[in-house]
Amino acid sequence: MGADALQQAFENQSIATEPPPSYTATAGAERPPAYSPPSSYRIGAQTLSSPFVTIEQLKAHLSLLKAFKQLKTVVDEGKDARIPEFARSMEPLPRWGWFVGLAVERFQRWLLLAAKVPMAIWVQQIMPPLDVLMVWHSYLLNPFWYAEDTTRLPILSDIRSVNDYLLQSIVYVGDISTYEAPLERKSSWLQQTGTPFDPLDAAEQMTYHEVECPQCLMRVSVPFLTPEGTGYSQHQFAVGCSSCKFMITKENLAVLKYARDIILDPENPGDVQSHGKAVFLPGTLRTPVNPLDERVAGVIKMATKIVFGLKEPPQLPGKKDWLDKVMKHVEFSMVKVRAATTVACTTRGRRALRIVGAYTDDRPFSIDLVGAVIRQGSFVDKMHNFGWTETGYFDSKEDEAVLVHSIARYHAFLDLMSSTPTSFFVPTLDIDLAWHTHQMMAINYNNDCAKYIKRYIDHDDKIEEDYLANKFDLTCRAWQASTV
Repeated sequence: MGADALQQAFENQSIATEPPPSYTATAGAERPPAYSPPSSYRIGAQTLSSPFVTIEQLKAHLSLLKAFKQLKTVVDEGKDARIPEFARSMEPLPRWGWFVGLAVERFQRWLLLAAKVPMAIWVQQIMPPLDVLMVWHSYLLNPFWYAEDTTRLPILSDIRSVNDYLLQSIVYVGDISTYEAPLERKSSWLQQTGTPFDPLDAAEQMTYHEVECPQCLMRVSVPFLTPEGTGYSQHQFAVGCSSCKFMITKENLAVLKYARDIILDPENPGDVQSHGKAVFLPGTLRTPVNPLDERVAGVIKMATKIVFGLKEPPQLPGKKDWLDKVMKHVEFSMVKVRAATTVACTTRGRRALRIVGAYTDDRPFSIDLVGAVIRQGSFVDKMHNFGWTETGYFDSKEDEAVLVHSIARYHAFLDLMSSTPTSFFVPTLDIDLAWHTHQMMAINYNNDCAKYIKRYIDHDDKIEEDYLANKFDLTCRAWQASTV
C-alpha cells in the first residue's frame, strides 16, 4: 500500500467507527482494483518476509467473535428455559455478568485439565466449551497480565504450553459457531469439572461458589444469586459465614488473597508446592523489557513483609500467625492494603497501584475476568455491526482485501510504536482486529515484541474513552509524520 493511501485510510477511521459505506456496482462500472499484500513488512530497522498474522487466522478470529455474539444474544434475551427463573427476571447487563461469572468458574476448573497434545487430540479431548474459550480469549487480550500470570501462578503453568491453541483450534475446526463437540468430550468434561459441557446446561445447574472465610478460614458455600442482590455474582455480594458469622464480601476475600501472597516465601519453593500459589506479588515480576525480573519482585516482596513486621520465622503450621498478623494490620480493608503497599513501594509508586489493582476477589487471577469479558463485548459488537463476523463475508478477493489491508496496517502500526517507545498510540478497528489476533498467540506475541519492538506492548482495554480520543488524535499526527 502506498504511503498516501495508507495515511488516508488511517485518517478516515475514528473511534466512533461507523461502518464503511456499502459499495453498489453500476452497469458498466469497472471492478475495484485488485490489492496485493506487501512482499515484506518493515518494523523499525528490521524486515519481515511474512506477517505476524494471516488472513486465515483473522477469519478464524472473526468466526469466534460470531459465536460469542450468538451466545450473548441468547443470554441477553433471557428466554432460554435453562436460565434460572430469577436470572431471567434480571436486566440483560446483570444477567450477562452472572453468566460470565459462571464461565470464569468453569475456566478456573478447566485450567487443571489443559495439556500439550497434538491439535486433533486437543480439539477432540481437551478443547473447552465456548464460554470458557470466551474467558480465555479476554484474558489473552490483557497480554501483560496474561504473560505474567502464566509465569507467576502455578494454576496457569500448564496452559502456558498451549498458549497458541485457542486460535489454532478455531482454524482447525472451521466455523466454531456450528461446531459440535464429540459425545466423549462432553462426557469427560462433565466428569472432570462437575458441570455439563453446554454453557446453558451448566448455567441451569451452577448455583453456589465456595469461598474461604477471611476470619475463621472455614470453607463456605455462597449462592451466585439472591433476590436481595447479595449473591457472589452480584454487586452487593455479602454473605455471613456459617461458622463465625463474619460478613464475607469481595473486598475482604481480596484482602485474604493478598495476605496469603504476602506470607509466601520467594526463597522457599515448598511454599509454591504446598500452597499452589505464587510467591511474588502481581505486577512486580514483569516489565516491558524484562519478562522475569525476580530481583525487583523479590525486593518489593521483602519490603512489603517488613511493613507488616514479618521478620521472625512463623511459629504455627501453615504460617497462620503471619496470616493473622497481616489481616489484623489491614483490618480486612483494601484501603489499608493500598496504604501498606504504597509504603513498601516508596520509590515505585506506580507498581503499588498495579499490585493493589490485581486484588478484586478470591480468584487467583490478577485481573477481573468477568469485567474483561464484558469490556470485550464492545469490540465484538462493532465487528458484528460491520457484518465482518458473518460467514462468507470475506469469501471474495475484493472483500478479502480489507483483511489484507488490516494486516499491512497493523505492521505499520507496530513500526510506529517501535520508533517512539515512550508514546501511547490508539489503533483503528481494522488494526485492532489484527492486534487482537496476534495476542491470541501469546508465545509468538511475546517473542515478536521482544525481537522487533524491543519491549512488550500491552493492550489495556480499561482506558477511558475521552483519553483514547485525545491519544487517537496524537496517533493520527504521528502516523501522518511517519508516512511523509
